[in-house]
Amino acid sequence: MMSMRLSPPAHQHFEPAAWQLDAAVAVVPEMPPEVKALLEKLRHAKQMLEQAQRDAAGVVHAAAVTLTREDGLSMRDAGRIMGISHQRVAQILEENEHLGQELGNFGGGDFGGVSLPEGGPMGRHGAYEAAIKT
Repeated sequence: MMSMRLSPPAHQHFEPAAWQLDAAVAVVPEMPPEVKALLEKLRHAKQMLEQAQRDAAGVVHAAAVTLTREDGLSMRDAGRIMGISHQRVAQILEENEHLGQELGNFGGGDFGGVSLPEGGPMGRHGAYEAAIKT
């Protein structure tokens, strides 16, 4: 796109050499189709990555809650099994508590009123021993 303005000098003589030309040029690049296709694939891949990250966060949250609150594992043991630190497990559980309070789910106690499962601290399965030791 180009726009031009031709204006005579202030003294109004019609000498072409005295005139000024003001021009503005806007350059709009035209990308080849293969570059456009690559950029579209990149946009789509970014969207898929964002969705996968949201999905993974949900799974990590569910695993932390299940291992600690339902199966009775310590945060340290749950972290070892999940491959995250016990501090991150604690943070996830704290986030869960805040979410429960925001939704009006007041179960009482530190863990929303959930008691340890039967069978002691190894929970209902007892199969976590091997995973914890690794």
